[in-house]
Amino acid sequence: MTPEHAKSNLKILSEQCVKCGLCLPHCPTYKVFNIEPESPRGRISLMQGYCGDMLKFSDKLEERLQHCLSCRACEAACPASVEYGQMIDLSKFLLNQDSKAPFFQRILKKASTGLLTGPKYTLALTRQLVNIYQASYLRKLAQKSKILSLFKLDDSEKILPTYQQKSVNVPDLHQPEPPKVYLFSGCVAEIVDTATLQAAVDVLSAYGFQVEIPKQQGCCGAVSCHNGDLDGAHQCMEKNLNAFAGDAPIVYVATGCGAHMLEYSSPDNQAGGNFTSRLFEICEFISDYQFPQDTVIKPLNKKIALHIPCSQRNVLKNQRSSREILEMIPEIEIIDIPSNDICCGAAGTYMLNHPDVAQELLKIKLDDIRQIEPDIVASSNIGCALHMQAGLLGERSKVEVKHPIEILAQQIIDY
Repeated sequence: MTPEHAKSNLKILSEQCVKCGLCLPHCPTYKVFNIEPESPRGRISLMQGYCGDMLKFSDKLEERLQHCLSCRACEAACPASVEYGQMIDLSKFLLNQDSKAPFFQRILKKASTGLLTGPKYTLALTRQLVNIYQASYLRKLAQKSKILSLFKLDDSEKILPTYQQKSVNVPDLHQPEPPKVYLFSGCVAEIVDTATLQAAVDVLSAYGFQVEIPKQQGCCGAVSCHNGDLDGAHQCMEKNLNAFAGDAPIVYVATGCGAHMLEYSSPDNQAGGNFTSRLFEICEFISDYQFPQDTVIKPLNKKIALHIPCSQRNVLKNQRSSREILEMIPEIEIIDIPSNDICCGAAGTYMLNHPDVAQELLKIKLDDIRQIEPDIVASSNIGCALHMQAGLLGERSKVEVKHPIEILAQQIIDY
């Protein structure tokens, strides 16, 4: 995409906004800063000035636009159906063209994005390196030294889970023509959340599905898109459209990935449409099928604080599936986190790029969790889970954050 094309699209999309202000109470950054430029309406005005050459690039302009979490709560509240998500992505693309960020910072950002969006073997290698780092004395040494803060990696390091990950094992059901389902594994989950991927495989297998994880797949593209790399996001889309060719359902575990992939738009409309029509969030997919008679779910006498990610609430518009899956477990108590309508601050790489704002929003979530006093926090998005888990560990809390499908998988007895 060229800057001229981006400006043209941005101008057209921004004309949808009538500046009514109904979005303001729903915007997380407006809650934090309480000023107009940190609201969707204010940012749209800045975008219009920027793409219309009435506002020149400045550090303050970049800061205001980059502060957006892309949670899209404003879209869900907008009576005019303003396509704000597209607008902020286009704005970040234009900012990248004019950015005066230090060379080292730009290289580090490009390298970290490239790591997630690169070939599958780079993710496998990264997972092994993370395993070694977690299991050895290297982590304690790095945390005690100043090397992490020197390279501005201390916030990134905090979100790493405290347990060692293993690769995903997919069983062969040895049944005559079992129904096939593809599992989208993504990028971050491949490195730090194989536990959820394994749980998804276990539950789908218990339901009689033969799971296939295409090796040719890659990052959904959300990381690139929300960092203004629209060409990189397009390459991710093309890779996944090719990897998941066929008719079998495509199941994903991270709602952030699903929200982005649901909006895949390909020059070959048939390929894009075929892909999105086969796309299902794991809890939604499972809830549509009858539980196998030869499988028993053990009771779980635990209190669960249920987190509904922004991607699930505002884009997928499916707030019930996580609860429905958890309600399959006898004796479980489920309590919705009161601030589920406010972003937790994770927002993909936002928690790393804007830690101060992310921490302000995380405090709201942690206060609610503290009041609930749960045994487990359930969240269906990996970024949110890592962000909240890091916050809980910072408070020396023993509460774990798990995906609903992982909680269900642990309770299944297969005879």
